Amino acid sequence: MALRVCAALVAALITPVAFAMAAGLSAPERTGRAVGMVAAGLTVSLFLGVPAGTVLGAAFGWRAAFVAVAVLTCLVLFASAASLPSLPGSPQAGPREQFKALTRPAILFCVTGTVLGASCGFMTYTYVAPITMDLTGSSGVVLAPLIATIGVAGALGTLVCGRATDRWGADRVLLVTFVGMVVTSAVLALLVPLTGGGLPVWALGGVFAVWGFAAWGFAAPMSARLLGLAGDAGTEALALNTGGLYVGTAVAGMVGGAVVATFGGAAVPVAAACVGLVALVVMALSVRRYPTAVPEPLAPQRSGT
Repeated sequence: MALRVCAALVAALITPVAFAMAAGLSAPERTGRAVGMVAAGLTVSLFLGVPAGTVLGAAFGWRAAFVAVAVLTCLVLFASAASLPSLPGSPQAGPREQFKALTRPAILFCVTGTVLGASCGFMTYTYVAPITMDLTGSSGVVLAPLIATIGVAGALGTLVCGRATDRWGADRVLLVTFVGMVVTSAVLALLVPLTGGGLPVWALGGVFAVWGFAAWGFAAPMSARLLGLAGDAGTEALALNTGGLYVGTAVAGMVGGAVVATFGGAAVPVAAACVGLVALVVMALSVRRYPTAVPEPLAPQRSGT
């Protein structure tokens, strides 16, 4: 158990550093797509890691999954050391200055939005099985393609929203993704009374695809917005935001479990939509009070004469 806690702490440390390095290695006008690539990698790892670990554990025992993680980690470590350039450190600041930077309202608004957004998104994802059962009457084998659909849509969402951030700014894209989460969660909530629990699986897959695109797409513009607001404390702000993501995931499991136990799977999208609406209001207020700059359009390159 202690080793698993240590592994979780290391993972929590790597995530904000990866976002910060991606932003530092990219041109300012390409920050969105850089952090979007990192977010896409995290999304793909989420949807591939769990089933891959399950297969390894079933075939070779549970230790095989941990050995595979260790081997892959070493490969990434060596590849990163060999290929990534050195980046200058941030200006020296003591713990008091760092803490003061992280308590700015602009940063706390973003972290609150991440907590609420993750609660909305992971609530639906965590309880996708009872939701699918109540909406379609199916379970078991249909879950695998539905989860795969969410994973592909989520990865595309992070990439597309990252590029959109560079074009239209983090604030606009962030609000659009939150609107998408709320609307698709509301659609899922309305499908049970409208279809009587007989929704075709392919139709549910279509709704899940749109939902997954928005639910995972907000990571890139949120990270870009934090980097723009935090200044020299960007890495620390991203670390705090990562903590908010984990808090939101825990809240999603707790609230979603209580909802399923009391009202059934069909009620989970209702709760998710309510949480998502609160998240949208929080981020709308944040964007209005603390806007970030819209990136300058890229100048067309001229061919040499």
